[in-house]
Amino acid sequence: MRKGAIVIIVLVAILAIIVFSVIGAYNKLVALNEEVETTLSEIDNQLQRRNDLIPNLVCINRRQNVKD
Repeated sequence: MRKGAIVIIVLVAILAIIVFSVIGAYNKLVALNEEVETTLSEIDNQLQRRNDLIPNLVCINRRQNVKD
């Protein structure tokens, strides 16, 4: 092989490593973003359940106050 062909092969290999590294980093960021969205959704669900329980607690408190 000629020296020029070896240089081109090495450059293509380095470029391929860089491209695959960038793709891998992007995929990891997408996965982390999905995890954050899932966690925030779970938090929203918990807050909604708590908010739905407040009227029941108020009702129980009123009944207790009426008894006293």
